[in-house]
Amino acid sequence: MREPYAAVALSAALLVGLAFRLSNIDFGLPFLYWDEHTFVNIAARMLVDHDPNPHWFGHPGSTTIYMLCGLYALIFRLGISGSNPSVSPVDIETFFFRNPI
Repeated sequence: MREPYAAVALSAALLVGLAFRLSNIDFGLPFLYWDEHTFVNIAARMLVDHDPNPHWFGHPGSTTIYMLCGLYALIFRLGISGSNPSVSPVDIETFFFRNPI
């Protein structure tokens, strides 16, 4: 006899959760990528200047920056971005914000 109460309680919890999500569905937009540009700019500067030192070792550390640097070097070397070989940090940042995934 407890099963109907459990189903009602679960349904109520799911509906309350859905209401909270839908009421704040636009939270943070259009500023979805609020700190990623910092890492993108550092990685872009490393690529353009051919300097392996990011000159910043804060959270999350250089691991993310080196990964982005390698990823962007690969993308621009393979020509996936469609840009010319002379790449500027603005090109890399523009590529990131157009293709964030």
